Amino acid sequence: MKIVFGAGEVAKEYIKNNYSSSIVCYDNDRRKWGKKVIDDVEIITLDELLKIIECNDCEIIVTPKSDTALYFLKDVCKNDDKVYRYADGSLDKIELDNLPEYSVDINAVSYTHLTLPTKLEV
Repeated sequence: MKIVFGAGEVAKEYIKNNYSSSIVCYDNDRRKWGKKVIDDVEIITLDELLKIIECNDCEIIVTPKSDTALYFLKDVCKNDDKVYRYADGSLDKIELDNLPEYSVDINAVSYTHLTLPTKLEV
């Protein structure tokens, strides 16, 4: 089973160029679940994604540029699942076990983007 992770323009390009009847698409945006990416390729839900990964040997094509999808897949994939990143028309194999540990420097988080309430409503 082939799963395209992401449902943006890069995913559409990949599906258009590599269409098969055994391809599905997943996006973490719930508003897209159940809709079609291209023709009859549906965007599956998280539960459907997890069931497919559990029951099949999968080839997962990651289309977002952000690495957060890779860390998510590291948590849910089996060791024999094959994961690739698709960018600029080519596929690069990703070894999820070789990803560095995910961390966030809390001191680097900027408070300038946070909106705090001016007063509490009771």
